[in-house]
Amino acid sequence: MKTFLKILSLRLKFYRKSIVNSLDRRNQAVITISVLLAPAIFPILIFISSYISELTTKGNVGKSIFIWISILLFFYFFTIKQRDSILGGEMKKLIDIQPYSIYLKIMIDFILLIVIDIFFLLSFFISILYTYSENSNKFDLLFFYKIIYTITITLNIIIFQILLLYKKRILFTLVLLSIISQILLSTLNFHLVSIILNIFLIIQSIISLKNNKNNVNVNIKTPKILLIKKTHGFLANLIRINIRYLFYKDEAYNRVFMFALGLSPIIIILLSHNLEWSKFLKTNLLIIFMVLQVFVVSSMEFSLQKLNFSTMNYWRTLNISKNIIYLSQLLTTLLIGLISFTPLLISTLTFLKFYITLYILFLILLNICLFSYINRNIENVHFVVKVLISITIYILTWFAINN
Repeated sequence: MKTFLKILSLRLKFYRKSIVNSLDRRNQAVITISVLLAPAIFPILIFISSYISELTTKGNVGKSIFIWISILLFFYFFTIKQRDSILGGEMKKLIDIQPYSIYLKIMIDFILLIVIDIFFLLSFFISILYTYSENSNKFDLLFFYKIIYTITITLNIIIFQILLLYKKRILFTLVLLSIISQILLSTLNFHLVSIILNIFLIIQSIISLKNNKNNVNVNIKTPKILLIKKTHGFLANLIRINIRYLFYKDEAYNRVFMFALGLSPIIIILLSHNLEWSKFLKTNLLIIFMVLQVFVVSSMEFSLQKLNFSTMNYWRTLNISKNIIYLSQLLTTLLIGLISFTPLLISTLTFLKFYITLYILFLILLNICLFSYINRNIENVHFVVKVLISITIYILTWFAINN
């Protein structure tokens, strides 16, 4: 027990230090977002818990699957973005060579993730309280099943994060079977079967974590179009290097998130037809996701700055100006960003005129350029400027769609 608490304490301290350092680099954004969202934290938790409660009842299977996949995607990106901080960095290598029980290491990861996820897990706790308050007969078997099912999906989410940290192949099986479990409950009201299936997934996942040989290692060959070519100019080859870096290892997870977010407009259009959303709601959601996507796309500038910072002096010795480097970063961001915005542009074409879609494309590209410039000079430009630009783009897009 003493060893467990000591290692857990060290991991928590490392995680706290990593997060504090990360927040310190983005203090303007953190302060602004905190001021805006602080009053709405509890309503947000209540809102999320209401959707979690829908997972425990028979109803619209499409909506239930969408909610469950959205939850998994959120925890996927939340975990991937903090993977090194959660694992403990170099400390993990030292702990791994110690003769500690594998169950001790799993339990440390499990408790650590509960502490890290506590804010989000509160939504599941509120969902249980909501189910309790709504049920008049506290000895009803169905009520008991709902509580147990909520607990099992909460455990599955934590196990899902642990498997993700260690890149286990069973992760894909867990996701697939958890979706099947949700389908069985939503369509047939098979609470007991879904609970048994979730417990089976938890047990199999723990067994998989004992086996260190089951990691996922994927080697992807570089496409020919991204290979450096002597016949092409410096700018073209530098753009290729930038693209390859943005899709390499840990950076690739950020791109997966970006392209997944880019698919949101198509999901919104499909849901608006099935759930008969008003044009007002549909338009607002599309514009909100467009603005969020611009933030994510323009953040690639930070990664490219990190890549080119160490080589900047070398390029200057070859009489290559900083402007060429900055231009390559901007063109790379615009190229990848344009691809990620393709679903949004296709979605707008389904209910808007072609010239309005072109106008929206112009606003998107202008916004990316402005944000990229701000990100390159983040110490001299306050985060509030980005918020004001986003509000302006939102208003211009809104009037373009509704006029």
